[in-house]
Amino acid sequence: MCLVNEFTVMTSLAYYSMYIATTQKSHFVFTVQCGAGTQYNSVTKTCDRCPVGYYNVGSVGSGQCLPCQLSQTTEGLGATAVLQCRGVPLD
Repeated sequence: MCLVNEFTVMTSLAYYSMYIATTQKSHFVFTVQCGAGTQYNSVTKTCDRCPVGYYNVGSVGSGQCLPCQLSQTTEGLGATAVLQCRGVPLD
């Protein structure tokens, strides 16, 4: 028999879910859902803002920032919608 409890902590940038499974040996599984305009950095274990040219709407399952279309970019870090991708002026 395995009992599973979930504890969720919400911060300004991420949802941290801790699942505690109790069997003969206890173990912990941590999942992170970063908020809109961010993505999870597995090296620093933080949610970083999307780089210029990328966006993340922050819906469930959208863990990584997505690139804007060709010849489009964002004005800065942390774009939260594809509408923030703008065309790059051609010289």
